[in-house]
Amino acid sequence: EGDHRDGNKYFSDDYITRTNAMLANIKPIADNHKASLAQIVLAWTLEQPGITIALVGARNAEQARQNALAADITLSAEELQTISAELKLSGL
Repeated sequence: EGDHRDGNKYFSDDYITRTNAMLANIKPIADNHKASLAQIVLAWTLEQPGITIALVGARNAEQARQNALAADITLSAEELQTISAELKLSGL
């Protein structure tokens, strides 16, 4: 009771299941770049048309450093398409 996540679709079992499945499908891209999934998602976000900056949170200085390293990742056109397709297929 009182938890802001209660009733929020982003915290529903279905949404979490679909999110985890989509992330599992793009994990090979992260592995290929020796990067975390968070870094790949940030790199993909920065490659989207009209996006010039991504505001992300961090719980500590190390997470902030890891997030910043995403800007050094260059995703191929095929990788960008794969991530976009997985996102679309997942319905997220």
